[in-house]
Amino acid sequence: MTRVTPWRELRIAPDGERIAALEAGRERAASPLAAIERWNIDALLKREVTAEAPATFDEMLPLWVGKAALRPAAVARIEAYRGFLGEYGLAERFTALLDEAARDRGALLECDLGPAHDFLLLDMHLERLPDERPLLIVEAGGGYGPLAELVIRHGRRRCCLVLADAIAESVFYSWAYLRARLPEARIGAAFLGERLRPEAQDAFVVPAWELPETVPAMDGFVNIASMQEMPDEAVAAWLTFCARRLR
Repeated sequence: MTRVTPWRELRIAPDGERIAALEAGRERAASPLAAIERWNIDALLKREVTAEAPATFDEMLPLWVGKAALRPAAVARIEAYRGFLGEYGLAERFTALLDEAARDRGALLECDLGPAHDFLLLDMHLERLPDERPLLIVEAGGGYGPLAELVIRHGRRRCCLVLADAIAESVFYSWAYLRARLPEARIGAAFLGERLRPEAQDAFVVPAWELPETVPAMDGFVNIASMQEMPDEAVAAWLTFCARRLR
């Protein structure tokens, strides 16, 4: 079992210079994959965001999950998820994940439901595949990394999950969160000058515009609720990437 840092003990420090460098890289990038979304962080946070005063993890969290999702999960919502997953024999595992999340946070939040649901459906398919080597799965727009965390902690199939995002803060904080939350996991990052090694990494973080040079082939692709926020050319670029790189 991967050791987990409880939420109350998490300390995720911002790195304004690194985030600014990522943002500058996006502005220079010609790839349409850089246009997953265009967030105006200053406007969203209602303050000037600079390298000296970067957006913090706590400030970004409502932007990733939505303010309403930080409220306690309603019983009706929990039962709706449980009923759907029960059709696939996943209700018991779902309950176990929610119980764990509630103990960890001190309360079960709405934002705990979706990642648990998404992970279980993904894992249900992945565990049916041959276990000859680690699978390489790319997630587009993974926010701060909740799906990757569940794959690393509870996945039944060996995987390396590549988190690709075009928002500089998401690229940095997904790496920082996974490193802080799972101190024993093997988390790589392209912005550190590291290269993707699926056999030796649990997750790898890469700016979306560098993805074509980073991932020559992949076994699966995941996108959860961000394609509808992309311009049409970005969606087309993602579908083209998938068509060319899926094994």
